[in-house]
Amino acid sequence: SRGTCRNMKIYCLLLDAVPWGAGKPSDAGTSRGGGLAGIAQRGGLTGLTQLTAGMFTTTTLLSMFSGRLPSDIVPGGVGYLSHQEDRYYEWMKNRELHLIDLLKLAGFQVHLHHHLDFLLRMILGLRDTDPVAQFEQLLHQGDDRFSHVQLSSWDLKGEKLDVFSEYGNKEQRDAFYTQEAAYIHNLQAQKSEENLFFVTQQQDWHDAWYTKDKRALPGARARTEKWLSLWDFNEPDAVFWIFSDHGYEVVNNVTPKDSLAWVLYRDNTPSPLLPARKLISSLDFYATILHKVGLDKYCEEAKDSISIHLPAPLARTFLGEDSRVKSDARFACSSVASRVTAWSSQDGEMVNVEGGGGGAKRTCDVGGD
Repeated sequence: SRGTCRNMKIYCLLLDAVPWGAGKPSDAGTSRGGGLAGIAQRGGLTGLTQLTAGMFTTTTLLSMFSGRLPSDIVPGGVGYLSHQEDRYYEWMKNRELHLIDLLKLAGFQVHLHHHLDFLLRMILGLRDTDPVAQFEQLLHQGDDRFSHVQLSSWDLKGEKLDVFSEYGNKEQRDAFYTQEAAYIHNLQAQKSEENLFFVTQQQDWHDAWYTKDKRALPGARARTEKWLSLWDFNEPDAVFWIFSDHGYEVVNNVTPKDSLAWVLYRDNTPSPLLPARKLISSLDFYATILHKVGLDKYCEEAKDSISIHLPAPLARTFLGEDSRVKSDARFACSSVASRVTAWSSQDGEMVNVEGGGGGAKRTCDVGGD
């Protein structure tokens, strides 16, 4: 109910493209792994395997903030350059669909931290060359649609942070993480007078991988895990949704592995939502958050979004779609339909996932990186 949402903090922490590593997400909470599993064990987090509805950050976030496949809300689907076209932004005008608007209705402040150019453009639909300036101008002009949204970043211009583009710049890199440590501590220590929905995007490992600097990968992962360890997962009245948004091995023909990711979850509120399953879709974030803030009725048309506290059919089909830049940078031209084909006899978890993409069937194991 709305009454249970008082002074709640929901932390949505994106570790962009970061693979799970050794083992599998269900190792979280056991002694069967270090790395992310070890962080989860120390922090009391539940590990979930996530099949994403998109194969790059924009499409996955759209599925999370709308509860729909990107092609359900953007005609022709979403390609890497779709944000340059009007059709990409039309769905964002629907205030009874967009999660950012619904959070305002539920009495939440939304706080976007870092990578503001991307988040303001791709999620809030601000299209100017300087989305931060556009955001501030709208507020100054009395447009109150996003009056509940706050921004923060170490880059005051709101541009994408490039502190990791040169890994030899240890001074700049260390300064960033020092600032982050102090910021996270202060953020969690604050007793918010209003409900808070916090979003940030951690790019360290992502930028090392996609700039093809393999020498930087071990350090980037270590820093990412150290950053995650800065958070106090015991914070009262807080919900943590930590996730990776897509696979990292981009190929022209999509496979189930392209949509295979993970979530670490914990709910410290007086009436916690406990996961009913270990396998979820990125679409399920939408229904989970709306149920948590007491707005279930807005999930009725998002039929493929199932709150994680509810069971889902064992034979559920997970749909994903993507644009391969080499094929079509504007429209979704690839898709994959995945389902579980084998289950562990010991703990009821999936052993592998089979999917059809580009007319072929492929199978991937859910463990490993």
